[in-house]
Amino acid sequence: MYITQRTRSTGFEILRNLEEIADHCTICHRCLAKCPVKIDSGDISIESREILKIMHFKHTPVSTRITLGYLADKRPLANRLTRPFLLNAGTLFQRTGATLISPVTGIPPLSKIRSVQVLNSRMPWPDLTTLRSHVPMTQKNQALILEPFQNAVSTVFYFPGCGSERLYSRISRAALTILLSNNHRVILPPPFLCCGYPFLVNARTRKYEELVLKNIIVLTQIREMFNDLIFDAVVVSCGTCMESLERLDAARIFDAPVTDVSEYVLKGWHFSDVPESACLYHAPCHDSLKDRGTALLKSEGFDVTPVPHCCSQAGTLALSRPDISHNMLVRKQEALFLPKRSSGNTPVKLLTNCPSCVQGLGRLTGVKPVHLAEELAMALGGPQWKARPVREWTASMEMVTF
Repeated sequence: MYITQRTRSTGFEILRNLEEIADHCTICHRCLAKCPVKIDSGDISIESREILKIMHFKHTPVSTRITLGYLADKRPLANRLTRPFLLNAGTLFQRTGATLISPVTGIPPLSKIRSVQVLNSRMPWPDLTTLRSHVPMTQKNQALILEPFQNAVSTVFYFPGCGSERLYSRISRAALTILLSNNHRVILPPPFLCCGYPFLVNARTRKYEELVLKNIIVLTQIREMFNDLIFDAVVVSCGTCMESLERLDAARIFDAPVTDVSEYVLKGWHFSDVPESACLYHAPCHDSLKDRGTALLKSEGFDVTPVPHCCSQAGTLALSRPDISHNMLVRKQEALFLPKRSSGNTPVKLLTNCPSCVQGLGRLTGVKPVHLAEELAMALGGPQWKARPVREWTASMEMVTF
């Protein structure tokens, strides 16, 4: 807008520069707190992308479109058929290409080609299964009740989100493990619900509004079905899911606050098996712990050191703008000072509380990203907790049709 005012241009070619500016924002809203006039640049970037899309200046790569299509599809059969090709085979292809082409990725003019930029770093492997392979599959009008072995001390609604349910199911399994082991009754929604945030930031406003409306209907029906229960919290294991649920007012629907699952469990659980070795902590841009992660872990006896800067994944940014994402990844790698921290070939543990950050940090060398819910599950059940099925932590699983 400044350049347009200076040049007094009435054309719209300047919008091409606006796309470049809007793409550099991860929509974390952290600049709002520091802005003297309280301008939310994140919301402005979203609106800019919407304007660009309406005027056909917005560019969305095919890979991003395919990913959004997968996230919007809630059909169990379609997910079962699509996932092996999109995630498993896609990751294999990307990792193989990154290994083969790594010696020439930084050489101009190859470094300017988007297909080469996508291969700058190797993506981490996704989990082989989704959460629904470990709990009974429900229909789109069914919810799942998981009862603890002892009398329930509280009832929570757990919204897994795409990252914890489809990409890294170990995160949602860890969340269920720490909830049930601490005697919290858990209500799970129908499978493969997307919070809609990836569509919002990619200027897919109509699809975002459609998903939000469907989520409101599903959540309202679940609340009405369990009107005999008092919900103590709506728990999430992803910061973007938290932001989306706050936007659709899930707290009012369940008459309970939206909170991070690890923080909720730690309120009434003080365990003795705290990791003795020091580890690093990465606070996500969309932080479900609201910048309280380091203080929370230290209060529980963890020896953690925070590491600044974005993980570089930023949802679909790594697919849409791999050039921006790679520069952010390099900055993150430099901030780790790994030569001073690592001992031999053992990777440094890097805790976080976001599935997208687990993926982004997994591109780094010399680190092992671990979701905080996983770390708590390991403190509870030891290194073999992943081998124990969810059924071992629950007295019963019951499907309820709403």
